[in-house]
Amino acid sequence: MLSAGPTWFQIGASAEPLAYTVFHAGGHGVVFEDNHGVAVDLQPQYGIGFDAGADVSAAITARLAIVAGYRYFRRPRYRGERDAERDPQC
Repeated sequence: MLSAGPTWFQIGASAEPLAYTVFHAGGHGVVFEDNHGVAVDLQPQYGIGFDAGADVSAAITARLAIVAGYRYFRRPRYRGERDAERDPQC
């Protein structure tokens, strides 16, 4: 089954702290570490976008089926919007 059309979206998220550490070898076998932090804060946004999808199903028995699907959502990007920023606290 295929589907596509306009969609009304409502997006908002906040995730922190997301952190990772990079280790690298220095002189005389000394190991140095660099800690990096990322904070993501997406203010609530509403609008119209586009979606498309496809579903595939296969019957195993009369009452059991395997269903797989894929969905694609696209919305316009707003001026000044940023994906992520470094957290200076980490």
